[in-house]
Amino acid sequence: MRALLGRQIGQGLGRRRHRSGPRSARLHRIRSARGRILSVLVLAGFVLGLTSSPASAADWGGSGPSVAQCSYGATVYTVGAPVYLYYPSGEVAGYVEVRWSNWCLSSNWARLTSYVSARHAVSIHENARPANAAGADDSGVTVNWTPAILLASPSNTVCAYADIYSFKGHAAGVVCR
Repeated sequence: MRALLGRQIGQGLGRRRHRSGPRSARLHRIRSARGRILSVLVLAGFVLGLTSSPASAADWGGSGPSVAQCSYGATVYTVGAPVYLYYPSGEVAGYVEVRWSNWCLSSNWARLTSYVSARHAVSIHENARPANAAGADDSGVTVNWTPAILLASPSNTVCAYADIYSFKGHAAGVVCR
């Protein structure tokens, strides 16, 4: 009985005995490091999979110079105040602006800024000439802008229409200036 009891206490009946020595300590460190690295990689892949999506873009229209030409080395202005877009929950989704620069005085474009990487649709229209319009439909971005439109007259009204679609819902807004 004493031999059996000694075996239970000393060897742990059914449990493997842990090897000791330099080789087993080295193997333990390697397995432990591999486990930590694998855990970090799996976690990083999971987080990236949740937060990123492939970016895509489809721009259309535009009768003015490119936004890059109007913005490079120029002072860019927002016409009036931006209009904020809200999700159905009341949370702010982003904002839309009508923009122009001192290098392209008769041109306007719309810029949509979102607080999450989402699918955006934004367009700008000159009210005096309905055919004068431009738009952009992008995914996986937080800032989106339309091509510039050249206005018939700098005093004409333009409207920018914006939509944001994300996991939080749909938000839409219009700004006219």
